[in-house]
Amino acid sequence: MLASHLIIRIEDALMLLGLGIGLSFFGIGALCWLLFSVAIYALPCAAGFWTFLTVYHMVVGPFGAIIAGLAVGALTFAAGQYAFTSSLSIMFRPLIALIFAVPAAVAGYSVSAGLAGIGISSHAWVVAFGIIGGLMASATTWVRLAAGIPLMPGENSGARHRPLPALPSPVARRRRPRRAY
Repeated sequence: MLASHLIIRIEDALMLLGLGIGLSFFGIGALCWLLFSVAIYALPCAAGFWTFLTVYHMVVGPFGAIIAGLAVGALTFAAGQYAFTSSLSIMFRPLIALIFAVPAAVAGYSVSAGLAGIGISSHAWVVAFGIIGGLMASATTWVRLAAGIPLMPGENSGARHRPLPALPSPVARRRRPRRAY
């Protein structure tokens, strides 16, 4: 009876081990998806955060600092989006994309190095994974801005796209009168 009890406990332990590994992969995948989804907002968040800290250390207080930080972050995002979509210059658009991509690269490096540091003990590999994550986050931001993909889910980025040409309409068919039986 003791041996059968031990086998059941080993099976339970293996099941829990597999469940833990599966949920870990799911959690890391969800964090990576979140990183690439919000990488484009790194510059407005940084601008809002620094404004919050600057205003907070003045005599305005925490409530005014939160409002100022949110306002500057929203204005930074709106100004960058407007400048990118309204610019027709070939040299100006990549410059705006680069301005948005550099903070995304720093954020991507930080997140990737932090996640790699959880499971890797070698500092060289942590830095290597951090650099790869930073480059991927920067490239994602660059491509999302350059391709004109909507910046927020469900919204149009305001890019000036030409509508597709209308297809020639088929010749209208004449309906035959129904016969009375």
